Amino acid sequence: MAHLYLIRYGLMAQVGKFSADSADFERGTTVVIRSHRGTELGEVLAPLSSASSEAETAARVLRIAGPLDLEQARLAESARSTRFEMCQRLFQDGVWPMELIDVEPLLDDRRTVLHYLGPHRLDVTGLLSAFRSTYDLDVMLEPVGRDVPDEEEEEAEVEADEGGCESCGSEGGGGCGSSGGGCGTGGGASHGGCSDCGVKKLISGSRRHAAR
Repeated sequence: MAHLYLIRYGLMAQVGKFSADSADFERGTTVVIRSHRGTELGEVLAPLSSASSEAETAARVLRIAGPLDLEQARLAESARSTRFEMCQRLFQDGVWPMELIDVEPLLDDRRTVLHYLGPHRLDVTGLLSAFRSTYDLDVMLEPVGRDVPDEEEEEAEVEADEGGCESCGSEGGGGCGSSGGGCGTGGGASHGGCSDCGVKKLISGSRRHAAR
């Protein structure tokens, strides 16, 4: 039987649902996950009750992170500075209307996530091909504060524009995060949003699903 967990992962502290064979993962456990981005480390936040069909379709927890996984993560972290400079050169040489903010080599080093400022919907086929041909690098682009397809999160985004989302919003109307630009840039949840709000929405959605 698969079990569902809420897990935080990635440089931007995204939060998502992941299934695992074990029911014994405790809060704070570092695990290896296979997310939509690739293989990477994550931190268990909480177990979730769910229908078995939901657990079967969720992304997977592969294992508890061992010494080799942690060493690989350390090597990936140490490569960030060099890889940022390398990727920045290609951004500057091209004609793409985007600014590179940070890079994130994943655990297996077969993919690097590029966090950027710019339009969310772009034809980046040429850029991806340029990275492959120039550096033999498989990259994935993630806009900072990216669009969210989920209707409930769209409503939360409107609330953030009007003054922040509940406990983590500011009265000055700046949203979550010190820059005053809404959720996402301050280390938000999956698909943008602050980590606190993302956790609440995911748990709320899980409870509604279980109540059906």
